[in-house]
Amino acid sequence: MVLLTRIQHSGAGNQSGLDKFLFGQAASMVGSDLITMSGVAAILCALTFTFYKELKMLCFDVGFGHGLGFPMARLDGFLLAMIVASVVIGLQAVGVVLISAMLIIPPAAARF
Repeated sequence: MVLLTRIQHSGAGNQSGLDKFLFGQAASMVGSDLITMSGVAAILCALTFTFYKELKMLCFDVGFGHGLGFPMARLDGFLLAMIVASVVIGLQAVGVVLISAMLIIPPAAARF
């Protein structure tokens, strides 16, 4: 927010487009954007459903996964790639603020 305020009060602040990056622009999405987002979301959901046990093992007990012989480093990279894909695909619609909330709030709520 400080960066947004600083840039907008400078001389070329109107050209930055930083507010669209921070807060998204769902109103300007077209049908092809929705189809792309739906396709990627369906692929991510299918991958999560397919590798549910492995991802659950990665999140809760990495040592047990190593003991069973699973490639936990590859699974960690796979999970990271899925998170990056969901962030990139949702960034245009909801912005950085809500994407970061999507990444932070569920683990924080699960901890409690």
